[in-house]
Amino acid sequence: AAGLVNRLSASPHLARIVALGLVTYAIPTGLLVLTDQAWLGFTAQVIRGAGWLVVDVLAITAMQRAVSPEVMARVFGVMMTLAVGGMAAGALVTPVLLDVTTLATVLVLYGAITPILLLPLYPRLTAIDRAAKDQLAVIEPRVRALRRLGIFAAASRTSLERLATGLEERHVAADEYVLREGDPADALYVLIDGEVSVIAKQHRTRGRRVATLEPLTYFGEIGLLEEIPRTASVRTLTECDLFRIDGDDFLEALNGFDSPSLLDGAARRLRRTAPSYEPKGELADVAS
Repeated sequence: AAGLVNRLSASPHLARIVALGLVTYAIPTGLLVLTDQAWLGFTAQVIRGAGWLVVDVLAITAMQRAVSPEVMARVFGVMMTLAVGGMAAGALVTPVLLDVTTLATVLVLYGAITPILLLPLYPRLTAIDRAAKDQLAVIEPRVRALRRLGIFAAASRTSLERLATGLEERHVAADEYVLREGDPADALYVLIDGEVSVIAKQHRTRGRRVATLEPLTYFGEIGLLEEIPRTASVRTLTECDLFRIDGDDFLEALNGFDSPSLLDGAARRLRRTAPSYEPKGELADVAS
């Protein structure tokens, strides 16, 4: 179901899909009492697992669209608290139910209770989709731009939407510094429109231009990956439109996927801007 989930995550009707996933997760458990064939039971559990994957991934994506970034962490905290509390309640209630009734009855109850509870909540779920419609219209162009960067080729739709929601759009005039060599590294920048020059004092050119970047490309990743100050300055040659992605958000997103092109690119740029610097961690392996 993983490939299917990533496709479904682009849908504007995520809340309704999550509701369907919950039903798909619950009903197969109740259907176990209708058969003693192992292959049917096995198939039911495969379907149940697919339903849970839909819920586990798309519920987070739906929440990202519906909640402002300022309160998202608190909302996720409440959601996880409720999820863990529900599991704890189930662990307490199930032995009691098994004492007072049969296993078959408990399985049927478990399979039926989620669809029953969803019925009165369904109008609210559709309202979540409607409320998220405007947010999706804002982030969709950002997601498409990020997807075109090689470093995010393996990222899930959920990760891209998280970055797209939290990033800052900036318009910078010509002949302005976007970042300066030696400053703390706090963000990744994506060049959407315009041209910038990369200037490095540590390079043999001693402060002259070592590269010119055009859309769509990125810069600022070396300081974030290595946890070091900026190794070069970046100055606009024309008016530029940029995405500024907070460093913590970028590094958190990287934990969810591998990006060999990011490390390869960072190693090449590091050799050009700071040839005397000895990289560490994963970047050291690539540089060697």
